Amino acid sequence: MRPLIAIALAIFLARAERADAEFFSRSARPGQATRMHTYLAWKKDCSPNVGIVRLVTKPQHGTLKTTRPNEVAARNRWRLTDPCIGKTMKGFRVEYTSVPGYRGPDSFVVEFTAGQRPTELDTFTVSVE
Repeated sequence: MRPLIAIALAIFLARAERADAEFFSRSARPGQATRMHTYLAWKKDCSPNVGIVRLVTKPQHGTLKTTRPNEVAARNRWRLTDPCIGKTMKGFRVEYTSVPGYRGPDSFVVEFTAGQRPTELDTFTVSVE
């Protein structure tokens, strides 16, 4: 049994080392859809890289929706300079909508994986005012 635990722990730690985490604070109005973040990924030729957005922890006082808009790449999380910054490509936009009439804090965690890039594990705190 112990070898299985050791293997599971090694897999978990290897995955944790690959993940890149960020923390976002956002404001939202009660009952209105609000853009939280748009995830973009691209290949070396600046063509879009298909990715997966997965909800790790759901918000307790609202819902999330993803859309696939075209958006300008504003930054690369891993490199300060990138020839694809400024190019338009399809992304995954995450929108939050609180329960109508709710005011107060909410939070959720999103995981984004695209190709060979490290997994992005992001925590969002939302102040519904």
